[in-house]
Amino acid sequence: MIIGRKKEQFILALGDILCFVSAIWLTLFVRYSGQTTGQYNQLFFGHILAFTPAILLWLLVFFIFNLYGKQTIVFRRKILSTIINAQIVNSLLAVVLFYFIPYFGLTPKTNLFIYFVLSSFLMIIWRLFISPLLYSSRPEILLLIGNSVEADLIAEELAINPFHGYRVIRRPSNLVRESLINLIRSEHISVVMIHFRNELEKNLAASLGVDNYSKIKFVDVDSYFEELFDRIPLSKVNDWWFIESVIAENSRVYDILKRIMDILLALVLGIITLSLYPIAALLIWLEDRGRFFIRQERVGQYGHIFSIYKFRTMTGNDGGNYIGGKTTLRTTKVGSFLRKTRIDELPQLWNVIRGDLSLVGPRPEFLPLVKEYEAQIPFYGIRHLIKPGLSGWAQIYQEGHPHHGTAIEATREKLSFDLFYLKHRSFWLDIKIAFRTLQIVLSCVGM
Repeated sequence: MIIGRKKEQFILALGDILCFVSAIWLTLFVRYSGQTTGQYNQLFFGHILAFTPAILLWLLVFFIFNLYGKQTIVFRRKILSTIINAQIVNSLLAVVLFYFIPYFGLTPKTNLFIYFVLSSFLMIIWRLFISPLLYSSRPEILLLIGNSVEADLIAEELAINPFHGYRVIRRPSNLVRESLINLIRSEHISVVMIHFRNELEKNLAASLGVDNYSKIKFVDVDSYFEELFDRIPLSKVNDWWFIESVIAENSRVYDILKRIMDILLALVLGIITLSLYPIAALLIWLEDRGRFFIRQERVGQYGHIFSIYKFRTMTGNDGGNYIGGKTTLRTTKVGSFLRKTRIDELPQLWNVIRGDLSLVGPRPEFLPLVKEYEAQIPFYGIRHLIKPGLSGWAQIYQEGHPHHGTAIEATREKLSFDLFYLKHRSFWLDIKIAFRTLQIVLSCVGM
């Protein structure tokens, strides 16, 4: 790629800082244009000094909102709303910093409003229009050989997204050696992507000879798909993948430490959020005079069945026994709010303390749905090898994940995310999921 992952993040962060600093300059220019040069410079540097801690905090908010994540098509589709939501949170944090912490010595009411209007405008211009130009000027030429669902998705992503820095040329697996060499030379190809599982494509790559290996980078379709989309290509999953990727990567130390963190954090969160219980219960009762809680059975680690309690968000409780593949219940008005804020999930902190759930892991499914999915989706049961969680990789990254209904294809895609977590689970990945969950809660978009 033209710009490496870390360099890409550095450039985006540097551009964000320049937007924040430029917005301070513009705000002061609008408010104090009558000042002398010396007075204006003193005012500007004084504000820079006061705003520095706030800018660092705002960059952290941008990280939580995944604005330094992979610039995929899916992410770019919602970048405008993501920036606006992050800026709303930043403005609230600025009010707290400048009005409740006297250390900063500023209480810029009008200035703060003007600042966030200008900084948001600059940020949108930078992220939507300027930063893509850094990637599109001299793209590397990538030759993608062979056909598969994964290859098609990769080609689509790289073709219309300049952030990856590639121009894609596709050829079939039956390409002969001479044609391949001529193509590489004429098109100045620097990257060749093949299916390492395909013997025909592997032999074709090997036939190029040692002289060409130093000039070309060979990339595996499956590995790049996993890196690009943060999910496992299901066509790659077999018994050997399970042995190699799951059993070999098992960490007893990580599991023990994660359990300790689950208990400590669930206790703290449970105590802090207890005051929300009577408010949620009252709102539910006022809407339809129905019961506050519902009890559901879910499938946990190693197929263990356990019960969870949730604040009721629908007109009833079907327990996953869907008629015609979809629930006949509807979400209540209060229930919609409880879901978006994740308040309906709070009683499940007790399941975390008991050990049925973890804070992070694949979401537990209803038993009737598990039976159906295991019958139709190969290796679906692998996801039950680890403890399910309140929030998971699929919940934060899959668009349109299956909810309140039977959905085979969407669940197949969901499994690819669950297997990615199963393979790569670590404290860093858990922290990333926690931050993304926080972002979703702050944005009130639900999960």
